[in-house]
Order: sequence, then structure tokens, then C-alpha cells
Amino acid sequence: MTRNGKIARLSKVVREELNRRIDNSEQGKSLVTWLNSLPEVQAITTAALGGKPIREQNLSEWKKGGYLDWQARQERQSLSGSWNKRLRTWVPCWKRRRLTGTFRSC
Repeated sequence: MTRNGKIARLSKVVREELNRRIDNSEQGKSLVTWLNSLPEVQAITTAALGGKPIREQNLSEWKKGGYLDWQARQERQSLSGSWNKRLRTWVPCWKRRRLTGTFRSC
């Protein structure tokens, strides 16, 4: 799903940092202050948003959408990584058993 709110218009780098800060339970007011202090955010709010800064309401909306999407991606990547790790250990073991004709565990 494509997001189109104020925060969704920010660069991926800024959104990633924001999501990490949300994940670390940083408070909304300090997040909004931090975002609005960034030159990139100031440029976007001036050029595309009529000079209106990001508000806590925008952050609240992001937490219900973009942040949840980010959390789901993080979870998928984590699960994928653990499966890849298991496969890396299992495949060599399987090849060894097939080559040697033994069925003992590796």
C-alpha cells in the first residue's frame, strides 16, 4: 500500500530512523520536535505542504499505518533470516548424509 501522508513523503532514511525511535518508545512530542528540526523536513513542509509543520496528529496517523507496515517488514526479515540460517546448517548435513549413506544426525 502506498502511503500519502506528511510523514510518508519523507525520505526512507528519515522514516527508518523515525520508526526505530518509535520502536524504542520515544515520546511523540520529542519525535515531532526532532522531525521539524530536520532541514529535509523543513524543505518538504515548505515546498509541498504550505509551510505546515508535522504535528502529533500526523505522527499518530503514521503509527497506525506506516509504522505498522515497517514492523511487519522487520518481522518478515527476521523470520526469513532465521530460516536461512537453519537451511545453511541443514543442507550441508543433508549432503553429507547422502554422500556417506549414513542416516545419523549431524
